[in-house]
Amino acid sequence: MKDPNDTQGHRPAGRLAAVGPHDLGDGGRPRGLAWAVTRLSGLQDLVRHPLFWVIAALVVVGDMRPIGRPGPSGAESPVASLTFSFAALLYWGFPVAVLLKATSSLAVGLIQRKALHRSSFNAAQTTLGMAAAGLALALTGIHPAPEHPAVPQGADLPMVLLAGAAYFSVSFLLVEAAIALHSRAPLLRTLRSALPFQALVSLVLIAAAPLVAVVMNADSAWLVLLFAFPLAAIYMNAALSVQREHQAPPRRADRPVQPQAADPADQ
Repeated sequence: MKDPNDTQGHRPAGRLAAVGPHDLGDGGRPRGLAWAVTRLSGLQDLVRHPLFWVIAALVVVGDMRPIGRPGPSGAESPVASLTFSFAALLYWGFPVAVLLKATSSLAVGLIQRKALHRSSFNAAQTTLGMAAAGLALALTGIHPAPEHPAVPQGADLPMVLLAGAAYFSVSFLLVEAAIALHSRAPLLRTLRSALPFQALVSLVLIAAAPLVAVVMNADSAWLVLLFAFPLAAIYMNAALSVQREHQAPPRRADRPVQPQAADPADQ
């Protein structure tokens, strides 16, 4: 991540360890309450910033419609909100990312009149996925927080990919296991069927997140909005693939194709 000693701009950024209770003690005594108040104050300052609400809006819009795929698709399909919620994880840390994604899942479920248990499951599985990604970042020494955002650098790519793999593994297993239980299908067959498409699209969405975090550090909400265009292209391409799949004539593998008799008029 960016050098923590770099003071460019009014918001320090870098691979900074989160403020711990021991840093706020009086005479070396831990002050957990003061630490919690400090973190809450950082979140309060964040929600006053337009960039926070732009990211929040993009997460909600991205949750409104899954990215379809040829053949069976539905609630298990990836959503574009992953790019922006994962960028929030990299830049602001786990609490902010969960706040954005879980709130969006519940709000979109309410807007689309989904069953409460389904919206709650979506919020829970994304929380666990973000927790796994946040733990992976912490183990590699990356501790972003609202009061000191972390800006990904080229050398941080392995850590970002590790966090992305952790998120995808947890979220994918939870969602596909729920689908297998609901449809009473074998779990391994369900995993094998969904893995190629899910892994490919999730890789694309997660790979864009560090770029979003870098642009977020420029403190320009307008620049962040530009990422909506390539994500819209992903939706359009997926929709065209689904349309072509529906328009393709059905194939009958159980019946051999009989050669058509020649028309006498053509002889």
